[in-house]
Amino acid sequence: MVSREKTVKHIAFLSFFLLTFLGLDRLAGSLVPEQYSDFPDYLRYHSLSFSERMNRYARPAILIVGDSRTQNGVVAEELGPSAFNLATGSSGIAFVSRLLETPGIVHKELRGLLWGISPRIFNEAWQDPVAATYARSPALAFREQEAILSDGPLLNQAAALPHVAFEELFAFVSQGFAYRTLLRSTVLDRLDQGRRFRLEEKEIVSAGGFSPTPERQRRSFNREEQKNYLASHRSGAFYFSQERFQEFQNTINKLREKQIQIYLFIPPMHPLLARSGVADHDGTPRSDYKELLSRLERMKQPGIVVRDFHQAGRNPYRDWTNYDHLSEAGARKLTAEIRKDLSESTELLHRKRAAGVVRQIVSFLTGSLSAQTEDRSAPILRFNRSQKYTIVDMLAEPVLVFRVDYQDSGSGLNLSSARFFLNDRDRTADIQVTPTHMIFKPSEELQTGLYRARFEISDKAGNKAVVIWDVMYQEC
Repeated sequence: MVSREKTVKHIAFLSFFLLTFLGLDRLAGSLVPEQYSDFPDYLRYHSLSFSERMNRYARPAILIVGDSRTQNGVVAEELGPSAFNLATGSSGIAFVSRLLETPGIVHKELRGLLWGISPRIFNEAWQDPVAATYARSPALAFREQEAILSDGPLLNQAAALPHVAFEELFAFVSQGFAYRTLLRSTVLDRLDQGRRFRLEEKEIVSAGGFSPTPERQRRSFNREEQKNYLASHRSGAFYFSQERFQEFQNTINKLREKQIQIYLFIPPMHPLLARSGVADHDGTPRSDYKELLSRLERMKQPGIVVRDFHQAGRNPYRDWTNYDHLSEAGARKLTAEIRKDLSESTELLHRKRAAGVVRQIVSFLTGSLSAQTEDRSAPILRFNRSQKYTIVDMLAEPVLVFRVDYQDSGSGLNLSSARFFLNDRDRTADIQVTPTHMIFKPSEELQTGLYRARFEISDKAGNKAVVIWDVMYQEC
């Protein structure tokens, strides 16, 4: 009896000690520097943003790839309801090729690829800093393991199952640590290799994958800074890599063999460069820029469009966050130009196609086959909060309400397909579904913590749309 009482006391003491330690650890987390870019794991932080966009990637008709100038410069939703932006900061040809080989990225419903090209990706002197990182990306590896699990040989399925199960389990556990603490930096970050690092600093990601330039990158454009900027861009160097260009062409040819339409464009950079000694932000001499553009122009053919929006700095764009990236207002203007191009190129293809030939012309704008009645566009979803990690004050909102507005311009919504999950628990029975929106009001009192919500709905043609968001519910 005495031994049993001692055991209970020991358990109580250890529990109290553990809770006290975790509480102090959470408070001590405020000592961690706020400037996350000072950490060597910065690229891993970008991997977190990329992982989230990969989770939202379903089966879009239009895929957008490139580096941060495209990631922050093209608003997928404004190109059509079935466009998705998977452009990734600092990426080059090696990464895009790796991405397009990942199971499920290029699928039978994919009709168009938009590739934002920075000239540096063909420069032998520039090395893709994220290709190696993303080659081991959990987001890509997980998708490959899932593909094996669904279609691979039995022995391979058995080997993939533990990887998939562990990734799901760890994702669920690590999402509970929304704040960076001393414990997290010394233990948890090492365990998951920074995959879900500092959740509260995630970049904004729209339903279509668009990421506006983060506010922390905002720069002033005063006269002194402009002078310094021009001084740093007096000269540059460009060593054209025939090997990379060949890899680029091979990737384009593989896509064309699958009847995928290609739109290649050079995103704009700050017009101040028009007064510099080089053509772009990366130091490409003007003669080399002209030669590269000529090579791209020679790739033009039916199904391949080439457009130079940068024009060596002589472009009309005036909305910038820094010298290298458009603001969100600028991104919407660029997207409008791309949308116009795609519409015109589709009409041109229609005029060239002889009457009576089986019509399989792709409409970039709608993401569906222009001459078919089959609906391939997923519904459009809009959540009532930001698409990024959101903090909600419990005192201001004693009842946490989740709402998603939706619409479909094709076959119409299948309201019976609506499903809602809260922390991976199916709460579909508790939602209110109308022809225009869904509302979830929890009947129970929600405690302080991080809540991951997921809503999905399909149209009558079977096209499914999914939106995922994280909400930290606490007293602010």
